[in-house]
Amino acid sequence: MTQLFEVDEVAISSCPPGTVLTGLSVIKDQPDPVALPDDQYPAWLWTVLDDNKAKLEKGEKKEGGEVDFAMQKKRLRAQ
Repeated sequence: MTQLFEVDEVAISSCPPGTVLTGLSVIKDQPDPVALPDDQYPAWLWTVLDDNKAKLEKGEKKEGGEVDFAMQKKRLRAQ
């Protein structure tokens, strides 16, 4: 499998392999998913939250995690 993203450090998931992820089933009447070993997930998954951290540092998110669209609009106009 070809990796599209490079990951500088090894990410560690918050739950060990085999953990039942209660309440995360997206299909009705199906069992809850079970966590896989970290190496079973694609490399890009571990970078998903990095974009949110960058936006938070730029002030594009309000308290509570809401996106501050006014701030984004100002930033885009300034470009």
